[in-house]
Amino acid sequence: MLMHGMGLMGTMGRRGMLDPIALYLRLHGCKAFAPNVAPYHHTEIRALTWKNHLLRILNETKSDKIHLIAHSLGGLDARFLVSNLGMAPHVAQITTIATPHHGSYLATFFLKKPALLSRSMVRLLDFTGQYSLPDTPSNALKALQQLTPEYMINHFNVDVQDHPEVVYRSIAARAGKNTPEAISPLLFTQNRILYGHEGENDGLVSVKSAIWRGFSETIEADHLTQIAIAPKNKKQQMLARYLKWAIEADIQAIPNR
Repeated sequence: MLMHGMGLMGTMGRRGMLDPIALYLRLHGCKAFAPNVAPYHHTEIRALTWKNHLLRILNETKSDKIHLIAHSLGGLDARFLVSNLGMAPHVAQITTIATPHHGSYLATFFLKKPALLSRSMVRLLDFTGQYSLPDTPSNALKALQQLTPEYMINHFNVDVQDHPEVVYRSIAARAGKNTPEAISPLLFTQNRILYGHEGENDGLVSVKSAIWRGFSETIEADHLTQIAIAPKNKKQQMLARYLKWAIEADIQAIPNR
């Protein structure tokens, strides 16, 4: 199950089987699914929706366990889903890609903006989130508050403990400043701001924040390239990475079967 992050970019183009990453994996023999959850909501609510999707997929495929490949905020959802919603018996492995396990200064930066500006932006995010998924509530403010380093370190990582029976793997990413990889113009400013506080990053999440249990590698790709929003050559490279990770996940999880 492919788990997207926060924002409309994460849900853009996702249509279940027709999600480009899921489709690529299925064309190469993987039973891949890419459901959607609220793009602007906090982890506890998103994880409940992921749980429903996970149980449905298990029922449809008649499988005992599932691999979770989670991008950005989706990685926090995956950790919460397994450790706090009792889904560990149904999950073989969690692979997180550019997940802010230790928070992101960008959330703090946004929340420090003048109240009038931050409230207006939050209302806009909530509106667009609800428009993208009708009948799905949004709470962008709480989602951002939960992404601050202070919250992640002092609360989330204390309350959400890794489950001993699930294999974990984390992947970091970098682009832009101080790296050989160009960054999308949409992420240029965020990349510079975050670099000044957390060092190398992919435009939204720093390398050091993405490192978690089972850290395996740092890839050269910005936050949008990671979800296949990129020129054709970079998109193909990213799709090939997902296939590699899916195959590796299957191999690594064999001892847990």
